[in-house]
Amino acid sequence: IAPTDRAKSAFETGLYSPEHTSRTYERLLEDAQAHLRDGRTGVVDAAFAKQAQRQPFLRLAQELAVPAVVVHLSCPDPVVFERLERRKTDPHEISDADFDVYLNVRNAFESPEAIPPQQRLDAVSGGPIEDLVSDLLDRLVEQTEMLGPQPA
Repeated sequence: IAPTDRAKSAFETGLYSPEHTSRTYERLLEDAQAHLRDGRTGVVDAAFAKQAQRQPFLRLAQELAVPAVVVHLSCPDPVVFERLERRKTDPHEISDADFDVYLNVRNAFESPEAIPPQQRLDAVSGGPIEDLVSDLLDRLVEQTEMLGPQPA
């Protein structure tokens, strides 16, 4: 499927099937590992709805002694509904998720509470993006200081 094509699928079918999701997270982990091993930084943007999807990335960061922060971004249901409705008419928007998919994902979501607070940033969508970025950078600096000096 081309990045600009839509592929409407119901929850846990097609693009949302557990098999497809697993392959997607495996590929994201491979890409993250390659970037980090090359000395680069990165952001992995995904739902990470399951603890089992988050843990390999946190283990990778620990193995490579690099900071990692899980941003747990929540959004009120009415705002999600309005945004998804607006996407339906935007020809440049490629997301296939509708409100039913969102509700299923939300209901299956596993809380990131098990992640230590220094590796988790909880935020609500809709606030100033500058505040979120500032909080994220603060958390990354804290982690970098906790990791201590790294060999060159």
